[in-house]
Amino acid sequence: MKTGILGCGNAGLALYALMVKSPDFEPVLFSSPDHIRTLNRLLSSQGPILFRYDSNEAPVSIERDSFPVIHSLENLLSDCNIIINTLPVEAHIGVFNEIYRIIITKNHWISYINLVGGFAVFDHFLTQEHQKIASIASAHTLPIATRVSEGYINILNRRKDTPITVSDSEITPAIKALEHLMGTPFTFDDNFLHSAIDRSSSVMHPLITMLNITRIERGEKYYFFEDGWTDSVERLLLKTYHERRALCEELGFFDFITPEKRIQKFKEYYWEDFKKVYGPDSVENRYFTEDIPYGSVFMCTLGQILGVPMPLTESLVNFTSVICDKDFWNSPLNLLKNEALAKEVLSYRVLSKA
Repeated sequence: MKTGILGCGNAGLALYALMVKSPDFEPVLFSSPDHIRTLNRLLSSQGPILFRYDSNEAPVSIERDSFPVIHSLENLLSDCNIIINTLPVEAHIGVFNEIYRIIITKNHWISYINLVGGFAVFDHFLTQEHQKIASIASAHTLPIATRVSEGYINILNRRKDTPITVSDSEITPAIKALEHLMGTPFTFDDNFLHSAIDRSSSVMHPLITMLNITRIERGEKYYFFEDGWTDSVERLLLKTYHERRALCEELGFFDFITPEKRIQKFKEYYWEDFKKVYGPDSVENRYFTEDIPYGSVFMCTLGQILGVPMPLTESLVNFTSVICDKDFWNSPLNLLKNEALAKEVLSYRVLSKA
């Protein structure tokens, strides 16, 4: 399968390295010339590029000239019928709309899989008018955790399972092939709202980052979880998660685990892999610029519509807006401003409660 990968960051490069070794995929990378810092850092390192598939296995060598990067979406779409997104949300908005313009003009059908995760509502909103020319799938979260550094492409962790929403069954074969490639199962969730609302990182990422703002602005390197997670931070996380749990129950979703169990499972499954991962080095990072406007703002405004108090989550939006000097409430997922999306979201709430 000729497959275009959007993005040359950690996730895009790890996915490419997996596909290069698979007989089922012929991968090609796409990136704007201005956004290939991770790839350039990798290529400028000394010695061969090594892909570490598993921490218990020997790394696999990858030729440096085997990283073809296309900078033209027109060229990418002429070669590939399967497109997999690993771009962050801000970049994804522009790229997705350009892809839509191209394929609608040329009447060119594609299968489009968003692996970035956590923003099924955003994907659903974008793709309502696009489903005539694409089969679309959106993963709840990235199925693999990756890092690229010092000549290595590392897979740190594979998730036990990853919920995914799809527009139609035509995209299922591509998802099954991807599932086999990454070694982690997908579970199909036909309710996009159910998938979107269960997003731990839209609370965890910005909250821990905000509470380490002094380290960030002083230029101190710190481990995001090992240094940034304390007992008081955990209490604040729990209280904020309980706000979201109340929202879930008002929506009719009673199958999510308790906040206490969620943190326990995180520590059990992911702590050893993630504890030595460095935290952000700037306030201009996706833990603020994505998780807040496309995660927290959506939940807060949905809570306001449904009468569910979420004071801690609202404070998180307000504080990070000041820190970043941006009005994160000015988001396409602000349901108080986006009446069309709010109406659709509430229709899923009625169905779920019924």
